[in-house]
Amino acid sequence: MTDSKNPVPCCLTVWSDEAHLSQVYTGLALLHDAGRIALSQRFVPARPADGEAPQHLRTVQLFHAQLEMNGLTYYIDVHDGPEIADVVCDVYLKRSFQREAIPPHMRHKVRRLGLNYEVFKDQFDRFELKRRLALQGMGSALKYAMAKLIGRSNRITVSEVTGIGMSRPVEPRILFMCRTWEPDDPDRSAEKNGERRAINEMRAECLRRLRKAFGSRFTGGFIHTPHAQEHFPDVLLPATAPVDRRSYLKIVREHEICVATMGLHGSNGWKLGEYVAQGAAIVSERLVHEVPEFIEGVNYLSFDNPDECVEVAGHLLENEALRWRMTLANARYYEEWLRPDRMMERALGDVLLPLENSADVGMPAGTVQNYLDSLAGLTETRRERRASARDR
Repeated sequence: MTDSKNPVPCCLTVWSDEAHLSQVYTGLALLHDAGRIALSQRFVPARPADGEAPQHLRTVQLFHAQLEMNGLTYYIDVHDGPEIADVVCDVYLKRSFQREAIPPHMRHKVRRLGLNYEVFKDQFDRFELKRRLALQGMGSALKYAMAKLIGRSNRITVSEVTGIGMSRPVEPRILFMCRTWEPDDPDRSAEKNGERRAINEMRAECLRRLRKAFGSRFTGGFIHTPHAQEHFPDVLLPATAPVDRRSYLKIVREHEICVATMGLHGSNGWKLGEYVAQGAAIVSERLVHEVPEFIEGVNYLSFDNPDECVEVAGHLLENEALRWRMTLANARYYEEWLRPDRMMERALGDVLLPLENSADVGMPAGTVQNYLDSLAGLTETRRERRASARDR
């Protein structure tokens, strides 16, 4: 085990800068900054695409990385699908964890990594600069350095992805903004094309029924793409709605209840992790892949079909106490399990014990408690406004 006075040497072997890996890379950089690990990077070429594999697995290695610590090799897999790579390692950290998909000879090695989303350091990240230089060339490295220098990076940082400490609106509302997936690629298997159609139809029907049931208390629709415009014109977002991630996270903060559906290959989509980081009350299609300590009825309520989606969302809308309990549970979950440095601390539990004080690595001391206090104050404000309305 380690403390900040004796950081553990950690060598990260990198061959990809895929966005899904940003959470892992950011968590390791934050642990280095805090003196928990002594991080170094080794760059190797990515393997060629496997032309014999199914389409969605031909470049699966671009969602992988590897690190060595204290004589242990950790293989990191953040791909959407449940497939396990047959690699030599001591520990296999898997984002889309599905027990029945793990080969018997790997079961003792595979661990749940948790929810995934794209996130970067607030401060300058020299490890990212080196990755960009090694993997993308001088132009990308200079672009990153200049964007950070003038404060105009277009990537979401740790402080931006979390809504902890930010007040919610007085009246609860429901949010479900999403996209469609193009389902008619002849190079893709019939099964995977069918999966995309099912995802699109589930989302469209949830949108229709949520709009009908909740009217102005619901915000949602499909992002405008040629496919969505052709096949689902009745459930598009307003044409003027901002859909960049920074604007989207601001919209999430304006809604207490957020809806999520299954992603590609049964994955838990980025929005689920972002909802947790924002401290939202979550309505989610039943999870296919396991998430450590993420508990149905505590962190989210699940549904299996559009009617249940409306029923569960309505239950949360009318139950203030349940919404607040879920909001607080997700605020705590983010701090203890999902913040990038925390996630990697727990993933590397063989050699890194999570610190007792969450402020030692990431947020300022008292942030979570201040958030809990602000929620209590907001609840009281709501009660006063409702009492005043009844008196009138």
